[in-house]
Amino acid sequence: MKKILNFNLKKKILALLFITITIFMTIQPIIYAITPSGGGKWVAGQWDSRIFTTENKNNVGMLLRRLVNYTTGEKITTFCRRTFC
Repeated sequence: MKKILNFNLKKKILALLFITITIFMTIQPIIYAITPSGGGKWVAGQWDSRIFTTENKNNVGMLLRRLVNYTTGEKITTFCRRTFC
């Protein structure tokens, strides 16, 4: 009986540890977005790339998005995965 209780206690501790890690990993991007370090004003723009794929039905190619941080001058270019219409 004592062995079963000890095993259940280990499972509960392990489950609590995994829940804590999961919650921290979920909340971490929100914390970084709120804090002033790495923040700034991000402005988005999009344009036609003329990069064609087999999933693209129109003649403009994939749309690209560029995020520009006006505070730091950082620029990030991303591809839009839902614009293959």
